[in-house]
Amino acid sequence: MRRNLVSFVLIILMSSCGTGLKINKTIFQKIDNSFSGTYCNKLFKTSVNGEGSKSEFDILELLDINDVKTDSVNLEFTENGSLMITYKDSLLVKVKTFRGKFKRGYYQIYHRRERIIIPIIFSHVDVRRIRLCKSEDKVLVIDYYEYVGGNFLVFAGGGPWRRQYFFRK
Repeated sequence: MRRNLVSFVLIILMSSCGTGLKINKTIFQKIDNSFSGTYCNKLFKTSVNGEGSKSEFDILELLDINDVKTDSVNLEFTENGSLMITYKDSLLVKVKTFRGKFKRGYYQIYHRRERIIIPIIFSHVDVRRIRLCKSEDKVLVIDYYEYVGGNFLVFAGGGPWRRQYFFRK
């Protein structure tokens, strides 16, 4: 009985999970401050469902701008490296700016980044990140990553979720 319990604990501790999704760098181009473009707000493909996906996400929802129905979104970078989003909401043209960083050819924005850790006793991690890049055929790719998890003593839960969304010009 004791041997079975030790084996079970070792199996649990040594197992790991992962999404396995990565953006293939051979088909993507790096973006920098000179990047700009107007893209259709409705996605045409996801990394999981392929073309014609019925996902409800659009560019603005991925950027935490909800309840806005618009056909197109203009993206460009300011001189200080911030991402400026311009879109039409009813009769008004709205502009929203996001602070992020250029990393390895992507533009990375964190919407949430919370980590509370008391070693061995308690931890809570809540991360929501998006990365923007473009493909060779000028398609905007938004890589969405979310991780929510934590532990209390030996009890743990949560995990990552990742998907890429593709938008045409």
